[in-house]
Amino acid sequence: MDRGKLVQRYQTAAVLLLNTLVLTVIVLLALHFIFPLERSIWKQNLEGRRLSDDLVPAHYYLTDAAETERIRQTLDDYVLQGHWQVNPWTGLINRAYASEYLNVDQDGRRAGLPPSAEHSGLPPLDVWAFGGSTLFGWGVSDRHTVPSQLQAELQERLPRRQVSVSNLGVPWYNSSHEVALLLARLRQSSRPPDMVVFLDGLNDLIHRAHYHTESPLHHQLDRAWEERLDAMFAPPPWIRLTPSFPLFRLAPPAGSTLGGVESQAGGGDEQAWLRQAAAAHRTNRRAASAICEEFGVTAFFFLQPVPMWLNETRNRTADERYETFVRTLLEEDESGSVRDLTGALADLDSRYAMTVEEVGVHYSDVAGQVLAAAMADAMMNAQPSSASDSASDSASDAAKR
Repeated sequence: MDRGKLVQRYQTAAVLLLNTLVLTVIVLLALHFIFPLERSIWKQNLEGRRLSDDLVPAHYYLTDAAETERIRQTLDDYVLQGHWQVNPWTGLINRAYASEYLNVDQDGRRAGLPPSAEHSGLPPLDVWAFGGSTLFGWGVSDRHTVPSQLQAELQERLPRRQVSVSNLGVPWYNSSHEVALLLARLRQSSRPPDMVVFLDGLNDLIHRAHYHTESPLHHQLDRAWEERLDAMFAPPPWIRLTPSFPLFRLAPPAGSTLGGVESQAGGGDEQAWLRQAAAAHRTNRRAASAICEEFGVTAFFFLQPVPMWLNETRNRTADERYETFVRTLLEEDESGSVRDLTGALADLDSRYAMTVEEVGVHYSDVAGQVLAAAMADAMMNAQPSSASDSASDSASDAAKR
């Protein structure tokens, strides 16, 4: 073949290939903007709804309209960034994040109120608070979470101490995660807290009822590890497409959910898994008590109110499963370490919604305030039996002051 013709054909093929690559990039970029990744994520996880769509602006009572809207937008942004990161002790923990209304440090601790400057120089009273999304403060600002409001309530009752409450709540955590996180924090801390509080109930029950395991997050972590192995030993062509690829947004492949939790409806012997849930909570409570005693820390265990399961007067749980779960825990609590706050929101004025959702579980800012006051009253009135003598003396001294 003539050398000139060969060069010409080569040049033609090269131009066609280059134009095809350029056109492909242009098409992919166009699809990226026509079908934004953010919209694809919401579609895959919540059928196109943003999390902020479930947060009712009228249920924010301690912020104005503009601040409320920014809080709702911030929550969407946090979720789109993953809102979890891997933790060697508990599997997952809150992802670090910084904004005007929601701040989480590198260790997964959510920011709260700074200690009162007016009480600077007084003996400190450090409290660590553990729980799930209700304690974390899903949907409200840093200053309106239950731990932040608990700090304010305790500070009011203890004018001769400088109170600091750390928010260690993590969405989806149950008592098994919390006792692991407690031990991890104690091992890593140069100084243990004076007190720890646990606000539990909902996740301990539903994880057993709907997943039959300690946590639904196990499945996501397991899949992530298997995908990591697949990538390490992948055969040619060594290309791994992810759900963020623009073409996938047109028709997401099966199993491409990025952050959702697969629901497995509860079944079988209901009484059996109720007893199992209560037994797991009891075991974790005893473990936490023993750990706290070893470190000289006073422990408080609270059973939380679940708004969507309360009766009309808000003073009693109407859901038979949760009522049985709570009753079982109280009946088997010989030490009296469990404090039942399931009816604490009865003190909330009926004009106010209990949750940031229309119907849900995450406390509104004023509901969190009422619950924090009930927790503070219980802490001041109780003589914890799960702590060492020195910790009890410290708590008693704090109460007297």
